[in-house]
Amino acid sequence: MTNPNDLPRKKKRKKRKKTKKQIFLHFLPHILFFAAVVIIVTIGVIKLSAWNKGVKSDYDPNATDTGFDTESMDFYSAPTEEQTSGQKDDGVNSILLMGNNVLAKWRGESDGIAALLEQYSGGKVYDLSVDRSYMSVKNFPFEEDYPGDVFSFYWMANCLANNDLTLLRDYSKVYEGDDRIAEIIATAESIDMSAIDTLVIFYDHHDYEDGRLLQRVHGENERQTDSCVECLRQGIQLIRTNYPQIRIIVASPYYNFVEKDGKLLPSGETALKESTELVQYGTLADYLIAYMNTAAELGCSFVDNYIGTINADNYKEYLDDELKYPNAEGRDLLAKRIARFVNPAAE
Repeated sequence: MTNPNDLPRKKKRKKRKKTKKQIFLHFLPHILFFAAVVIIVTIGVIKLSAWNKGVKSDYDPNATDTGFDTESMDFYSAPTEEQTSGQKDDGVNSILLMGNNVLAKWRGESDGIAALLEQYSGGKVYDLSVDRSYMSVKNFPFEEDYPGDVFSFYWMANCLANNDLTLLRDYSKVYEGDDRIAEIIATAESIDMSAIDTLVIFYDHHDYEDGRLLQRVHGENERQTDSCVECLRQGIQLIRTNYPQIRIIVASPYYNFVEKDGKLLPSGETALKESTELVQYGTLADYLIAYMNTAAELGCSFVDNYIGTINADNYKEYLDDELKYPNAEGRDLLAKRIARFVNPAAE
């Protein structure tokens, strides 16, 4: 019988004592995790405390600010291949300028928008602006007892597009809105529409101020030519159909003031006539937006003068004392901005 004491004995493993370094490495992940939690909590407490405390505000509840924190809504439509190929290669950018008072009051003067536009764009400007005229017509169909409609944008565009100035010549004899109407007719007769490269349409606030219809909506008469929008649309279409080489730029009214109830009020915030479900009038800003939408629909460039040129922040610097028309600096600013759309290389 085998003696248990004679059996081979298993060697006892000697338990090694861990070093300090090994202990530290063992607990390091736990230490790092705990430290990260502490840092996150600390930062959160500090930020929460600062948020609760708040910061000093410059807001003055009694202050009145008519400014707009917004960007202009204009856009540039580059010439199409059809337009560039159809233009006469005469080395001159021939510009036809159509509009009303904001242009016509300074026609022929060196600080008028037409002269300044010619200077800044490097082109040749033909100024057909008519004082006390409108984008829209008062009567459609035309009524002889109101000859002023002949010199609206729609009828002038119609005559130019069809190369027939008979209507303009006939009614210039009885039109009393512009004492230089004969000069305008002579300019129109001198124009070769096939050589015109660019048309600039710039009507000011008078359609809005006179209560002319902005547009018809949601009705069978929506396309009737008695509103600003339809006169603009159909006038552009007439010219484009007959002279497709012409690039067209629509320039909006600028920011100004209107008199209502004996007070001068911002035109862009003051509606002078009530709109209905079928017809729209609105503020000057509504006219701006409608012109912009029409220009976009027809692929024209659009110059937003209401926000981008003379606006709620700078009008005191660029309008006259009556807050109606641009002063010399304002006309210069308008001409420079339009010139950049006529000729993007213009300074």
